[in-house]
Amino acid sequence: LLKAFQKDDLEKVVLARRTSLRFSKKPCPFALAASLYRASSEAFQFLMQREGKTFLGSSPELLFRREGHRVQSEALAGTRRRGVSEMEDAFFEKELLSSEKDLWEHAIVVKHLEDVFHEHCEEVCQGDLKVRKGSRCQHLQRSFEGKVCSEYCDSAFLRDLHPTPALGGVPVKKALLIQKRLEGFSRGHYAAAVGWASIKKLEFAVAIRSGLLHGNGLDLYAGAGIVNASSPSEEWQEVETKISQF
Repeated sequence: LLKAFQKDDLEKVVLARRTSLRFSKKPCPFALAASLYRASSEAFQFLMQREGKTFLGSSPELLFRREGHRVQSEALAGTRRRGVSEMEDAFFEKELLSSEKDLWEHAIVVKHLEDVFHEHCEEVCQGDLKVRKGSRCQHLQRSFEGKVCSEYCDSAFLRDLHPTPALGGVPVKKALLIQKRLEGFSRGHYAAAVGWASIKKLEFAVAIRSGLLHGNGLDLYAGAGIVNASSPSEEWQEVETKISQF
């Protein structure tokens, strides 16, 4: 994959990994969901059941939220694990904020959100770059808010926004083709939009840090954004950190 960046117009590809576990007896999905909530109560919690399978997770990432004529989203990309002490945690935060690779990866997502918001909104405001701290990971984050245009439509906004470069890559179509070729499995609901909607309000998160429970099996999904400056061992460790909450 890294060779493709040298000879193509590819900027980023987000590759996911599936880790499959087997248990001696079928786990209770609601007990598992409750455990995830205790481990990361600040995240978006979700659980859906269909045809005997349960898809659940604890996602740090807002896709978008609308209330009346105001719409919000965020660019979330670049990852470091949390430190075991305040000093170590501050070290990882400083390392993240000074990493050219992570700043570039985050800038790609910011540019995508800028384009989508200016397409669908009359007024657009960006927050300052900051570090979002979760229970296991910390990420670069920048918030977006806009006043929607008169012809605004939620489904059109969602279609243009999703998948963001934090989930697919850049260019999107080429990155998605590479995903299908290299990942070797169907993502299913992983990285989809999950949430609720009404006429006046809606809120969707991104279904990452997630798992599919089927009988005695649990498939865990997590991904990492690959760019030209990526280190395979560091990206692998990032995925390990992301699924560690399970």
